[in-house]
Amino acid sequence: MELLRIFGDQFINDFIINFGVGTLLCLAFFLAVVYTVIKVIMVQESNRTTNVDESKKANKK
Repeated sequence: MELLRIFGDQFINDFIINFGVGTLLCLAFFLAVVYTVIKVIMVQESNRTTNVDESKKANKK
């Protein structure tokens, strides 16, 4: 019974460590994807605003 308890504790510790690492990796990947998407959207927005500004300048001339 004692052996089973020690093995159980060891298994739980390993599971928590592995699960923690896996969670961190997933979180890092998720954050990287979100960051990339936001960056792309920001670039698209800035491109659109510069295009609008250029068209306004062209209309004024």
